[in-house]
Amino acid sequence: MSLDSLKQEATNHNTSPQRLRELAAINDELTRLVTANPLAESSLLGELAIQARTNKDVEMQRAIASNPNTPTQWLIGLAYLFPEEFFSNQAYDLSICEKYQHLF
Repeated sequence: MSLDSLKQEATNHNTSPQRLRELAAINDELTRLVTANPLAESSLLGELAIQARTNKDVEMQRAIASNPNTPTQWLIGLAYLFPEEFFSNQAYDLSICEKYQHLF
């Protein structure tokens, strides 16, 4: 398979979460594309967030901050680095609700 077709798979919203995990393991370029895919599983995004922090990969961190499936603790942790991505992330409202769920 060509790199271009792998890139298309990594960005395709019809690619299965398992296949996205496989693609993320191939190389850093595909990993960055997978982190932006809204079908990437929360557990994978958590793993990739650790990798991005360790490698100081700013673009991967930015994509993780934009992904609505990012675990809340990572989303909030990345908010100070990427406030625009954090506030435009669809999960932003959910993280607020989660924080204040005891009030309901």
